Amino acid sequence: MHRENGMPIPEHPMLSLLRITPGMTLNFNEFTRDFYMIGLKNVRAGHWLYGRTKFDHDKGSMVFWKPRQIIEIKNLEFEDDGYILLFHKDFF
Repeated sequence: MHRENGMPIPEHPMLSLLRITPGMTLNFNEFTRDFYMIGLKNVRAGHWLYGRTKFDHDKGSMVFWKPRQIIEIKNLEFEDDGYILLFHKDFF
């Protein structure tokens, strides 16, 4: 997720905090990771898919992903600062 968006690789391989900035846009074809992800953000445009369900998150929200969950992100543009916390299940 870091490399795909031009972000530096995290110092710890099992834990990362991504900062989302206004105007930042994310695009990913279907992907899955071995990490839990918790996101807090306010979205201006775009959507993502969990399985076969489309979510637009127009009013901002928190999202939670589990390891190996299939996610697709399309033209997700952020309105305000936000964060995505990623941690590997073995981190605990």
